[in-house]
Amino acid sequence: QLANLILLRQMNRNPEKKSKAEASWRLFQISFALVVIGDLDEDRTGSHCADLLWFPTGGGKTEAYLFLVAYEMVYRRLSAAGLDDGVVALSRYSLRLLTSQQFQRAAALMVAAELIRKQKPELGNKPFEVGLPVGQDASPRDIEAVEKKFAPAWRSGDSELPIPYCVWCAQRYSVFANELDPRNSFFVGQDDVTIMCRNSACEIV
Repeated sequence: QLANLILLRQMNRNPEKKSKAEASWRLFQISFALVVIGDLDEDRTGSHCADLLWFPTGGGKTEAYLFLVAYEMVYRRLSAAGLDDGVVALSRYSLRLLTSQQFQRAAALMVAAELIRKQKPELGNKPFEVGLPVGQDASPRDIEAVEKKFAPAWRSGDSELPIPYCVWCAQRYSVFANELDPRNSFFVGQDDVTIMCRNSACEIV
């Protein structure tokens, strides 16, 4: 039920579209989920088979596997009294553009999960998180790389951030050389980098 709620919350994230009080799954999505859920708690070490999901573009494949990610996240939290914070899923894509697009959808799922977690004490106090390990040529691996290699190009407009817009409200991030500019979305700290949505109407601001 909580996994379904997370997916519904993600679906209704765009304030410009009419929210849905409920939604339905397609038959292939339900079938795929039932096939995979039965294996999630079993030791598949040594297994030589994989479950393959094929469906035309726009048919709902991404939602099918994101539901399973949400299901396992919730299941682990509930089974560990809200303390589990291990890696739930790894996704790999052959094309960089596809990787970026799918990561944005996965990030939106994590935002939805976070909004639900804050309403459900049984899911614990640890935040749900998502990462994008695409190699140091496309994404910085430390603060020094941010400052010397990536930030100058982002601030000059020669290249855009790995996630160019807010995954929740879709407003594009703006990067300025002056971090004090009220329109600036990009901040470099001593130990971390913060990307902030500047849309005052966005739920995650």
